[in-house]
Amino acid sequence: METKKSSFLLEEPISRLMGKYAVPCTISLLVGALYNIVDQIFIANASYPGSYGNAVFVL
Repeated sequence: METKKSSFLLEEPISRLMGKYAVPCTISLLVGALYNIVDQIFIANASYPGSYGNAVFVL
């Protein structure tokens, strides 16, 4: 016996499923990108030796 809760992926329209799963995914990607930006700002402003974690080596 299958319950309604476990079979909603088979019965819901694709557009509703895309909206239901795309919004949390987009939010998590934005939070991750914001974390990386803030992390690079803190690394770039560090005043201790060896804080060149985001430096690019160019010949």
